Amino acid sequence: MADYRRRTLWTWDWYLPHLDLLRLDAVFAYLFQFRMLAGCPSLRYLELNISTLDSNSHCRTLTLQEFVHPDSSVNDQSDNYEQQVFIVASSVQSVLFYGVWIINDDLRETILGKTFTG
Repeated sequence: MADYRRRTLWTWDWYLPHLDLLRLDAVFAYLFQFRMLAGCPSLRYLELNISTLDSNSHCRTLTLQEFVHPDSSVNDQSDNYEQQVFIVASSVQSVLFYGVWIINDDLRETILGKTFTG
């Protein structure tokens, strides 16, 4: 009998060049890593839903490092944002976040100005 208490190990270094729509709910949305966008050049719609029906709502805080390209040679602790190579997902037309997501002002500018430039 399978042990369902163990979680599936996900890797996010996907290469899905024809993926057009990605809609994730629950733990999959919560654990989503934006570096996956580097391998999905045709992605147009991204929807991440971490909301829950019970009072144990999840909260996720996004960080700038989540939007740095995985092949970037810049040190992860670098504060020099001009030297960092950000993930660009220019074909994305719609990004929807459901639930409690914490995105500070600097990160909002990065997301809209560098990652989702389309």
